Amino acid sequence: MSHLILNQYRNGSSYKDEVGTLYHFPRRYLRRIQTPAAKFIYYEPRAGGEQVYFGTGIIGQIWPDPEDAKHYYSEILDYSQFPSPVSYWGLRGKTFEPARKMRNSVRPIEKHLFDGILKSAGFGDELAVVISPEPSNLAMLYRDAKPELRRFLAARYERPSRVTKFVKNRLGATCQLCGYEGFLMRNGNRYCEVHHVFHLAKRLPGSLGPNQLIVVCATCHRKLHYGPTTDPVELEGRWSFELCGEQIFVPILTLPQPTD
Repeated sequence: MSHLILNQYRNGSSYKDEVGTLYHFPRRYLRRIQTPAAKFIYYEPRAGGEQVYFGTGIIGQIWPDPEDAKHYYSEILDYSQFPSPVSYWGLRGKTFEPARKMRNSVRPIEKHLFDGILKSAGFGDELAVVISPEPSNLAMLYRDAKPELRRFLAARYERPSRVTKFVKNRLGATCQLCGYEGFLMRNGNRYCEVHHVFHLAKRLPGSLGPNQLIVVCATCHRKLHYGPTTDPVELEGRWSFELCGEQIFVPILTLPQPTD
């Protein structure tokens, strides 16, 4: 898994960014950012910013900017804002990154430094275990540990619950990709999840409608978000797309036409 630093201004940018939901970047960084489920930390540069790390998330789907062939968009998943921004200078003036790397807006960072920034932001002592060179100390480190409640600010796109409930009631709890029937929950209902065939970060008109949702199991849902996939195409009443090298066809949910 790749670990990245993304330059991002929190208040105004020359790019078409939306902090925590959408990242706009030049084509020259495409190969660097285009790795499955890459984790990242936002960094606000010195020129016009406060020279701090301030949030973390996962790189989602990537697509070309339709208005500019030299730029791309990336969906941001699971974004969490730092409880407290972390200074570039780190603890006792020791920087997390060398100055020579800062000119690159998208740059790799070693995992132990990535984890060190998260720990400095207050994301919990559990990261010390990741950094520790002695995995055998796990039992000792957690011997007397107790779970702690931590609160973080997160940005998410709205997903109307009444639409997802309607789709589940209409289609049932069987995955439309693999045929797995959801397990029986304590309340007596079958478990399933609903997936928007077009990523919400694209903000396409109609993408919240029930005819653009499908029922999936948890495993297939993760594949759709983190695995290699193509944009769906409407073909003879079905959504057609490629997922993890397999061609998928899913019937489009049809709704009765309203009557006068």
